[in-house]
Amino acid sequence: MNRIFVEKKPGHQAEASHLLHDLHESLVLPGLTGVRIVQRYDVDGLSEGEFLSASQLILSEPQVDFISENLSLAENENAFAVEFLPGQFDQRADSAAQCIQILTGKERPFVASAKVIILSGNLTAAEIQSVKSYVINAVDSHEVPVAAITGRRGSTPPADVTILTDFPNKKLLPFVPISAWPCPPRTSSFAKPISATRKNAPRASRKSRCSTPIGPTTAATRLS
Repeated sequence: MNRIFVEKKPGHQAEASHLLHDLHESLVLPGLTGVRIVQRYDVDGLSEGEFLSASQLILSEPQVDFISENLSLAENENAFAVEFLPGQFDQRADSAAQCIQILTGKERPFVASAKVIILSGNLTAAEIQSVKSYVINAVDSHEVPVAAITGRRGSTPPADVTILTDFPNKKLLPFVPISAWPCPPRTSSFAKPISATRKNAPRASRKSRCSTPIGPTTAATRLS
C-alpha cells in the first residue's frame, strides 16, 4: 500500500480560502487564522516506479501541487480527515484508478481518497468539533483518522430475503362487464360522421351528462 499527500501551492489554494471565509462567517471563530486542505491517496497494486509515475502524472499537477509521503503539522495546527462512507461512490478515487490503469496497461489498482482539513490557530476542542460538524456531511461522509490506512473493503453477503408463508389465499374479485359500468360509453357514435353526430345528436343538459367519462374522448364521442 502506497500513500501520498497532495496540497496546492500558495496562490492556488482557492478551496482552502473559501472554506476559511465560510468558517469565519458562519461559525464566528476569531482564533482561526488559516485553513489547509490536503488530498490523501492510498493506492494498492502498483510497483514503486508505477506509483511514482502515477503520483506525478495523475494524482497531482507538479505546476500547482506539492506532494509528500508524510503530513507535517505545526504546533498550532489540528487536522482531521473526511472520507466517503462505505458504499458511497467516490468519483475522485474511481477516476484516478481508471487513469492509472490506462497509464500502466495492467489491472485497475485499488485507490482510496480522503480530504484532510488542517486548522491553524488557537481553537478549543468545542470549536474544532463545531468545524467538523459544519464540514462533514453525515449523510455520505464520516471522519477517519489522519494516519489510518484505508485498505480494500471486502463485500459482505446480503442476508436472506424473508418469505411470507402465511399469506392468505384470497380469491380475485369477479369481473365486471362494461355493460354494468355506471356510465357505459356509446360506441354507436363512432360509426357516424363527425358532422352528422354533431348535427343530429340532441344537446344534453349538464345534469344528464356522465360525470365520470370512461375511455378516450375524441371529437366523435359525446358524453350525453
